[in-house]
Amino acid sequence: MRKSYYTQQKIKILQSQHTLYENDLKKEYNKPHIDGLKVVDLKKQKLKIKDILSRLNQN
Repeated sequence: MRKSYYTQQKIKILQSQHTLYENDLKKEYNKPHIDGLKVVDLKKQKLKIKDILSRLNQN
């Protein structure tokens, strides 16, 4: 089944957000003093997006 235009655009936006969170996470790991709470928050955000993407790609 072909995905709607809206779904395709939503997937692109979520993929971009996931990449941004990944880049922020890499920056945080490169700091001399890592903010553990920020790392946990970034990982949670990435996981939420990954779950949504997974659901959208199943349809």
